[in-house]
Amino acid sequence: YIINPYITNDDMVKKICAAAKRGVRVEIIHPGSAENPLNDVNTRYHFAAMLKAGVRIHMYQGENGLGKLHGKGILRDDEFVSIGSCNMDTMALRHNYEQNIISRDRELVAKVRRDLFEKDFSLSTIYVPPKGFWNKTWQNIKGKASQILDRFD
Repeated sequence: YIINPYITNDDMVKKICAAAKRGVRVEIIHPGSAENPLNDVNTRYHFAAMLKAGVRIHMYQGENGLGKLHGKGILRDDEFVSIGSCNMDTMALRHNYEQNIISRDRELVAKVRRDLFEKDFSLSTIYVPPKGFWNKTWQNIKGKASQILDRFD
């Protein structure tokens, strides 16, 4: 499971897709209403490749339906968890001083799964890609433009 508002780093996206193509069940929780519109456009641009690879994407709506989410975490096989401040964008991965807590403690992993991931899955809807030629084209144009700007992060 992955919860992150900014999944824009191309290498990270490729690794997520590769895992899904290998048969790993990959599920992402993304904010329904992101705080950073540029990174949101870039992340949603990558959704097409992730969906094609078999990733399941959940759009967080929240308890009040506002869709705001700024959590960051990864949970793997009920035996590993990483939670903290690190986004999956180039700035966070290469330049910022981000910190995560990483643990293999089964009790902590179970608690994070229950209190963070399962709760947020229950407050989310399944992502529906844009329909129609113009909507898809517009998302691609915005996404490719955001890719150029992401290189400067």
